[in-house]
Amino acid sequence: MPWFVYSILSSVLFVGLYLGIRWLTDKGFAPKQILLFLIGFALLGFFGATAPSLGEVLSSEKFFSFLAAGTFAGVFSSIGHWADFEAIKRAPNPGFSTSIRNSSILPVTLFSVVLFHSQFQLLKLGGVFFILAGIIALVVQRKPSSQEKRIKPTAQESTWIPLAFIALAGYTLTVLGMKKATLLGFSPPEICLCIYIVNFLFFYLHLPQGYKRVFPG
Repeated sequence: MPWFVYSILSSVLFVGLYLGIRWLTDKGFAPKQILLFLIGFALLGFFGATAPSLGEVLSSEKFFSFLAAGTFAGVFSSIGHWADFEAIKRAPNPGFSTSIRNSSILPVTLFSVVLFHSQFQLLKLGGVFFILAGIIALVVQRKPSSQEKRIKPTAQESTWIPLAFIALAGYTLTVLGMKKATLLGFSPPEICLCIYIVNFLFFYLHLPQGYKRVFPG
């Protein structure tokens, strides 16, 4: 299938993911708690998908370069995931925060040209700027009504915005790390397995002590 079909399918599936995240955070679940379970399930899935080729990965002469690229992507995706989930939790509408995070298409497009000599077209860059114009409209804040101030404290009204931009930076660096790993010749499931191992360790180590009782030892 063409690459854009996979992108459209991914976008559709992520709609359910982000609505589910918002529902869980509204129910009182901590973003780090949600992330640990989501990443745990994904890790098992990618381990199963890559099990037949793990021997080849470990014996590859490019293994340490792959490990460095995967770890780089894993660390920044962990930061991006945390900031993204916190922004979804705090934003007036989860679509606002995910829109800002998705504007990573601009830095990814430009950095990919410089670092990986990727294809570049002015027409497509113009489309990126049209998307960013909508992002600016989301970030501009109007003066809240007295009723909105009673519902949500003023100090927390716009905290989702810097979190969404942290997610943007984290996901931008993640994509660049993933691209580097693909250029080394490794498959998407193998790259995702490396990233999710880093993610799982990151969120397990940063999870409040009370939640760790679920994972004995």
